[in-house]
Amino acid sequence: MSGSTDSPLLPRVLQGRARRLAGLEDFGPDVSRALEVFCGFFASVALTPQGRANLAAHATQALVTRLRLTHALKGTPELFAVPLRAPIIIVGLPRTGTSYLHQLLSSLPKRRFLPFWEAREPIPDARDDNRIPYYEHFAKLLTHSAPALAHQHPIDVHGPEECLFLLDPSLVSLSFLWDAPCPGYFDWVHDARHEEPYRIYGQLLHYLQASAPEHRLVLKSPAHFGQLSALLRAVPEALLVHTHRDPLQALPSLCSLQETLHGTAIDNLDRKRIGRETLRGLEFLTSRNTAQREQISAESCFELHFDDLTLDPRASVERIHQHFGLGWSAEDESALRLELARGTPPQVGRHSATATVWPTTASKLARSQSACRATGHSGALLSHLVDMRGSPATELPRQGVSEHPNRRPSRRESFSSDLLPS
Repeated sequence: MSGSTDSPLLPRVLQGRARRLAGLEDFGPDVSRALEVFCGFFASVALTPQGRANLAAHATQALVTRLRLTHALKGTPELFAVPLRAPIIIVGLPRTGTSYLHQLLSSLPKRRFLPFWEAREPIPDARDDNRIPYYEHFAKLLTHSAPALAHQHPIDVHGPEECLFLLDPSLVSLSFLWDAPCPGYFDWVHDARHEEPYRIYGQLLHYLQASAPEHRLVLKSPAHFGQLSALLRAVPEALLVHTHRDPLQALPSLCSLQETLHGTAIDNLDRKRIGRETLRGLEFLTSRNTAQREQISAESCFELHFDDLTLDPRASVERIHQHFGLGWSAEDESALRLELARGTPPQVGRHSATATVWPTTASKLARSQSACRATGHSGALLSHLVDMRGSPATELPRQGVSEHPNRRPSRRESFSSDLLPS
């Protein structure tokens, strides 16, 4: 990307656009440093004009939310003083059943999920809340620009969506990597010194809870997989549900999804690079996740295998509630059975990408797994993603498993493909 003065990815340009759109001036704690680092990382990526526009629009919305959050903190501090009802937060790598489980848990009485439009824009424009129609239009544009998403990661504007986007106002969020690849930014996001991303995340949960305080938030994002310590520092009340699955079942579809999402952002996509960076990320995150889970108490984390979930989803959901002492009522049973009667969504565990499409990546992962079995090395990918027979936090339940906001029409043309998969 060039550093020309008309670039949409310059700090002053992004800040100016956000202030105009929000009609607000105060970003709160100094955002300049994070914004400079953010723009610096993506300046090294050879983005297409569409890729720059998408990323700039995403970053602008993140800054708009930051402006609105700062305004809410000053104008309605009482919202943030109310204790947070312990949210259920699903963590685990993509393609481990997180979206399916999220749908099931969200169907129960007195539960509150974030629909796509609210996750993307949690605080409305007080002047004109048109989030729902805007994101309905946005979803159509997104699917049109990347038709494969209809099968890889269907978008339901009114259904449960990732809570990852609540980290965006810090500009330290993995969601931006679904706009464009940037290994250096991935490493920076996982710098353990960052405190602001999850501080903002926690503040937004308080804000969102205020609209339905009698309901328990049900959230999910694979992005928390490598950030469990930061998550629990910000939201110590959190009830974690950690999902697991053989990575060989997830890795090819992850690579395929990145290929789809980055198709309009950069020219000449390099499949070998996608596979190499995806494998590197999985190995890093798994090692980090394992170390952090050793510090989590059994009472605050429930471990669930993908096979257990798909073989008996009803029992899985009930065990989660019993584990956390949430009880299990006749109303819960009725609501869950009604949801299950709809059938398992066709995309659960059945994305079409295969190891034959990504042979180099799959073979490297298989070798990594074989080496791990032979050495018993606790930090490698295999022992914590494939074997997973136990956890420092709690015993794994097994059942014979083999293993309304604001947008302007003129902004719509800039958005297209910055979605995180599930």
